[in-house]
Amino acid sequence: MKIAILSSASGGGAGIAAYRIFEAIQKHHSDRCDVEFIDMQALCSVSDRVSPPVNATNGTIGNTHYTVDFASEVRPHIIKMLMKYDVLNIHWASYLLTIAEIFELAKTGKRIVFTLHDFYYFTGGCHYPSTCRQYLTSCKLCPQVNTTLMPQKDVEAAHNLKRMIFSFKNVTLTAPSEYIVRKAIEAKIVPQSRGITIRNAYEPITHKKRAANLDGRVHILVIADSFYEIRKQLQLAIDGFIKLAKLAPEKIENFVIHLVGRLDKEVLNQLTPHGYKVINHGHKSNHEDIVDIYCQVDYLLTPSLDDNWPNILVESSAYGVTPIVGPGHGCEEFTVELGAGTVLQDYSDIAVAEAISSLSKRLFKGKARSISMHNPLIISSSYINLFARDNI
Repeated sequence: MKIAILSSASGGGAGIAAYRIFEAIQKHHSDRCDVEFIDMQALCSVSDRVSPPVNATNGTIGNTHYTVDFASEVRPHIIKMLMKYDVLNIHWASYLLTIAEIFELAKTGKRIVFTLHDFYYFTGGCHYPSTCRQYLTSCKLCPQVNTTLMPQKDVEAAHNLKRMIFSFKNVTLTAPSEYIVRKAIEAKIVPQSRGITIRNAYEPITHKKRAANLDGRVHILVIADSFYEIRKQLQLAIDGFIKLAKLAPEKIENFVIHLVGRLDKEVLNQLTPHGYKVINHGHKSNHEDIVDIYCQVDYLLTPSLDDNWPNILVESSAYGVTPIVGPGHGCEEFTVELGAGTVLQDYSDIAVAEAISSLSKRLFKGKARSISMHNPLIISSSYINLFARDNI
């Protein structure tokens, strides 16, 4: 069985998850298949005329990336090259493949398995719908698109073409969270038999061990990478710490806040006047460096408004870090499945402050469960079994 795993890049959240699946299949199933990872370095990118590399959000109800794909071109040599594979596993492949090309491949009966890292492959172009529910039907009157970059008719056409792709019985949809799969089934993108939850793969670095924090304080990690993206709710995390400082200033000395990301100095400027001890780690691109920080902290605070199955939860929990997450999406599902962590009552600074206030330094009980959930052998075996399955 010859398999192609397609991802726009091997970096970024979706790219990292895709590459880990590739590595797991290569390591554990080389006797059963030949797998290749195809990204921008292996394949020419889509023409800017077809899929301009811009964020087409209008910034109203959300400002997460909005991908434009006019589906106006099919590159015959790309179709010919991909037809050599028995299975195409498509991850976040915007700018690598157009949806028109995916449709042409689907029409041939080629086995296609999507691994969704957000909503993009069943909307008109948004990656997270925010409060919009138009993707359930037709993506008419999209409230998120900047129509000077992608006219409304093209949003509807893209959504309709994606529905046509998933109408083929040789096309299956997977995602690491049941949340995303359930939304796709609810939108009648695929029937239940072709919507499957397969977790992300992750193998902890065995020589990395938790550091012993002898100061008795609770160490909390906050990722400080984007004030811009509303969905990430970085400001809410900061506001929660500030609210706690106002409500219970005597508790401030119990906590140490660890910041990782490009915006750490901006966050530092907001927190230090309130007396918190803040450790500024800066931006980290090397995975082992990030793991070293996981090994220093007790909790990860990430109050996203909407999310799938973030790598940072998968990774940090494997080193004994307890999640504190927002309600109503994949992060809550992760915490419930893990059997450890805190789900905020709502998206308010009071809710964040109350969650922080109740934290104590205790032994994390979800580490073994996390490692088991994301075991690369189990995850890759699930994919291989799915790839080998007859069309439904």
